This record gives sequence, structure tokens and C-alpha cells, in this order.
Amino acid sequence: MSYRATLPRLCLLAALLASGCRRKADDSSGFRNALDSFYAEHPVCLWSEPVKLPLPVNTVDPGKAAAFNVLVDQGLLVRSIAGKPPIESYDLSAQGHTAWTADPVMPESGNLCYGHRKVTSLESSTPTNDEPGASSRVRYHYDIVDVPAWASAGAVQSLFPGVRTNLAGPGSDEETLTKTDSGWTLLKPILIPNSSPTNTPIDKTVQ
Repeated sequence: MSYRATLPRLCLLAALLASGCRRKADDSSGFRNALDSFYAEHPVCLWSEPVKLPLPVNTVDPGKAAAFNVLVDQGLLVRSIAGKPPIESYDLSAQGHTAWTADPVMPESGNLCYGHRKVTSLESSTPTNDEPGASSRVRYHYDIVDVPAWASAGAVQSLFPGVRTNLAGPGSDEETLTKTDSGWTLLKPILIPNSSPTNTPIDKTVQ
């Protein structure tokens, strides 16, 4: 085979290899951006289920009262008396409102949240392509960032061990990402996430 006949094939092979390398690099960046964008809107929170406030003090399980009282000490909740007959209840303070994430289904309920996941590295991903509708299972490592001071308090971490677990160091997880016309996307809304990295979403429907 002549040199002239071989050259086009070599050029084609080089172009294909270069294209493949670029696609892999682009996917890595796209995966990270999709995960970071999703979790920026879905913080980690204290309770495994939304809580409705104000919450009458006399309805709180005595075993859980200490957890609510430590949130009063941290300035997130207030104990107040109102109504006829007067009822003492836990409600959000001004600071608590800044940490509150309302449940979109039941706006009167919600959760106190204290940060969100930020991808630190990608461990692996399943083979995929760049066509809309393609998917890839991505395993990644993350830290919890934008953590307020109250979540780092020893009393909070003692009564909410999930907070201590989340903030102790890097976590790992895996998600299935989907390629859309606007890029890679994580289509798994978590309405009110909780403090445990192993808990499942409350609502798994696609938004």
C-alpha cells in the first residue's frame, strides 16, 4: 500500500481518536456541572420528613424535645405562647427563616437545611454518547459546602448524628444522568432531603 493511500486513513483515525478524547473530557465537565447544579437547589436538612411549624410543645415526644430545645439555643427556633387557650409552641425565628426550605407540596411544612453537596471528583461513569436521551451512571465524591455555624455546633451534631456524618468528611454516591438538548441533567427531584447520606428521596418523580 502506498504512502499516499495510507495517509488519509491515518488522518481519519487520528481525527476519530481526538474526537473521542474531546467527548470524554466534555462529558466529565458536563457530569460535574449537572450534579453541582442539581444539589445547589437541593440542600441537606435536619429531619427525615417535613415538619409543620408552629409545633405545639406538648405534642413533641419527650425523647425529641432536647433536639428542638437545642435549635432554640442556636437561635433557629423560638418557644412562644399564643392562642386561647394559650398554647406554647416551637416556631421559626428570623434566623430560622433563612435556613428553612418549604415543602412545595405542603408549604406550611418544611425543613431546616445546612448546606449542599459539591462534587470533588468523579470516580467512574458508564459508556455513553452525546445524543439527547443518552444516559450514564456516574459515581462521584463530594463534600458538603456552605455550612452555617450552627450546624457545626457540638450540641447540634450530638442530637442530629446525620449532620455529624455528613460533615465528617468526603461522601460518595452515584446517579444516573440524562443528556438533553441543553446538556447533562440529573432528573431526580428531592423535595425535602434529610441529613442521612443513605436516605432515599421522598418524591422520585421526574420534574
